[in-house]
Amino acid sequence: MNLDTQWLTLCMMLFSGAVLGLAFNSYRVVSEQLHFPRWCTHLLDLVYWLGAAMFVFEMLFRSNNGELRLYVFLGLFLGGWIYFLLFSVATEKFVVMLIKIIRIIWRGILRTYHILIVTPLIGLYKLIKMLLRFAWATTIFLGKIMLQCLMPFWKLFMWMLSPLVKATGMNNWIPAIKRTIISIWKRWFKGGT
Repeated sequence: MNLDTQWLTLCMMLFSGAVLGLAFNSYRVVSEQLHFPRWCTHLLDLVYWLGAAMFVFEMLFRSNNGELRLYVFLGLFLGGWIYFLLFSVATEKFVVMLIKIIRIIWRGILRTYHILIVTPLIGLYKLIKMLLRFAWATTIFLGKIMLQCLMPFWKLFMWMLSPLVKATGMNNWIPAIKRTIISIWKRWFKGGT
C-alpha cells in the first residue's frame, strides 16, 4: 500500500469518525427529546452500531480495499474526538430546534386536518340528524292531519257497514281492534304506553 492510499484511508477514517459522532450525538438527543422506552433504546443502539460498522467497512473498502491497520482506528478516534470537541453543542442545539419545528408542523397538520375534515364531518352529521328529525316530525304531523281529514269518511264508512256488522256479530271485535290500533299509535308516535 503506497503513502497516498494510507493518507486517503486516514482522511476517510477521520471523516467516518466525525460522521459516526454526528449520528450518535443526533440519535442521543432525539432519544432524550422523544423519551423512547428502555427496550427501544437498546434496540436502536444495536441498529446504530450495526449501521456504523457497515458504514466504516464501506469507507475502508473504498479507500484501501478493506485493509485494517492501526491508523484506521486512530483516524476513527480522532474524527469522533474532533467532532465532539468542535461540533457537538451546535449539533445538539440544531437537532433540538429541528424537533421543535417538526412538532410545530405536526401540530399544524393535525389542526388543519381537524378544521378541514373532522369539524365539517361532525357538522354534516348533526345537520343530517336534524333534517331526519324534522322529516320524521313533519311526517307524523302530516299523518295526523291526513287522519283527521279521513275521519269523516271513516265514520261514514262505519255507518254504512253498521248493518253488516250487527248481522255478522263483528261489533264485539271492533272495540278490541280499535283499542289495539290506538295503543300502537300512542306507543309509536306519542311516546306513551
